[in-house]
Amino acid sequence: MTGAAAEPEWQRLHPLTTIAGTVLTAGVLIGAAVPIAIGMLLGGVAPGWVALWVGGGIVVLTAAATVIEFLRVRASRYRIGADRLELRFSLIGSSVRSLPLRRIRTVDITADLVQRRLGLASVRFGTGDQSGSQYRLITVARETAEQLRSAVLGESAGHAGRDQTGRLATFDPAWIRYAPVSLGTPLIGVGAFGAAIQVADWFGAVPVVWRAVSGLLAAIPLPVQILILLAVALVIGVIGSMAIFVESWWGYRLDRDPDGTLHVQRGLLVRRSSSFQGERIRGVTLAEPLGYRRTGAAMLRVVAVGADTSQQDESKHKESTVVVPPSPRSVAVAAGEAITGTAFPDQLTTHPPAAAHRRYRWSVLIFVVVLALLAVPAALLSAELWWLVGGAAVVGAPVTWFLARDSAAGLGHLITADQVILRSGSVFRDTHVLSRKGLLGWNLTRSPAQRRLRLATLVATSAGSPGQFRLPDVAPEQAAELQRTAGPVWDRLWVESEQPASG
Repeated sequence: MTGAAAEPEWQRLHPLTTIAGTVLTAGVLIGAAVPIAIGMLLGGVAPGWVALWVGGGIVVLTAAATVIEFLRVRASRYRIGADRLELRFSLIGSSVRSLPLRRIRTVDITADLVQRRLGLASVRFGTGDQSGSQYRLITVARETAEQLRSAVLGESAGHAGRDQTGRLATFDPAWIRYAPVSLGTPLIGVGAFGAAIQVADWFGAVPVVWRAVSGLLAAIPLPVQILILLAVALVIGVIGSMAIFVESWWGYRLDRDPDGTLHVQRGLLVRRSSSFQGERIRGVTLAEPLGYRRTGAAMLRVVAVGADTSQQDESKHKESTVVVPPSPRSVAVAAGEAITGTAFPDQLTTHPPAAAHRRYRWSVLIFVVVLALLAVPAALLSAELWWLVGGAAVVGAPVTWFLARDSAAGLGHLITADQVILRSGSVFRDTHVLSRKGLLGWNLTRSPAQRRLRLATLVATSAGSPGQFRLPDVAPEQAAELQRTAGPVWDRLWVESEQPASG
């Protein structure tokens, strides 16, 4: 019998999906109910009414989630043919989403705590284009998820972690000590304060909380009160950052196949598995924020085609390109060298002295502006706040000088036979090791101040995410040399831009 090959049959989601969704929803609701119940009690609501409203809300919302999940599972189908993935949803109406397999760049497999106990997993297919298209299946059996990834990305993607000969890095509990030095640590503490005030405001309990805090700190001067609150926020931030680090990276391992494909597995409560095809990798980025550098740590991100979705729509899933978490710098560097096939140099080509002078001038300007902003509440609210302004001046002067000096020292680049290396930043310092074959071109910009100082900012463009890599304050001859890595046309454009127009 001749003719076109038969289409594969439509497949259902796993029947335990409804149970997994119900249990997870109930757990989330119970966790959210605790602060709500405390806020209601502080607001003067009777315990009986609190139990009725909170307990009843959990039951009603859990039942509603169960019904929605059941209908979604019954209405969802999927199939993978020889050249395309199709997702069908048929309830009242019917819709079919179709995606050619050649457009799929990433396949992520995740499994939360409930799904792992039931042997399930969620699969997400990403196209990596500007629309940020994502195709998601919730949920299938874990074995089915691995088979789907192998069918889309190739056989090697389904064997992540089975052979330790390609193991580049594994989790070490000692890495947890690097979590608190993240710049997000104080933000977690401040966010916790904000969340507590918001919950109290819902039930009119802010005056009660304010009176309680004021009573505890009444005999303490205002500047000391502010310092105590900042210290408490910092402690909360340290605990929160360590908890987030453990949940995100526990059980982490990074494997590399002979064809260069990377496999990352990680997660405590939610197990995550990602793969980056070797043929799509265009380099790596060594991230060394200030706190990490002071403690000898670093983090590694991969630069790969299609690895990121568009950030224009915040509702879209954004895949993480981190392949090595905050860890000793030697671990991140060793993994980066294995991925790129080149050694990371210790010394880079420095930039002109005018680049350093520009940073010192900016640091002085920022220092003056910050002091002026701090002086406003001190003048309007309380004379005691002038102590904070004075303290900020004493501490801020050496800090701004150090940051300017550090930023100037960290600025550099290097051109090798196969890579272009770009490094810049102080508080946030990134070293981009980019394959010259993956460079699409260079964009050059010059502000009026840079023109006076004979400096320019170059931005390398690449198909690998995030697509643009910035190198500020390079000299004209350095810019011309960098531009030639993307072809001689860039050198001609630079020369023409420097020549005066003939009249």
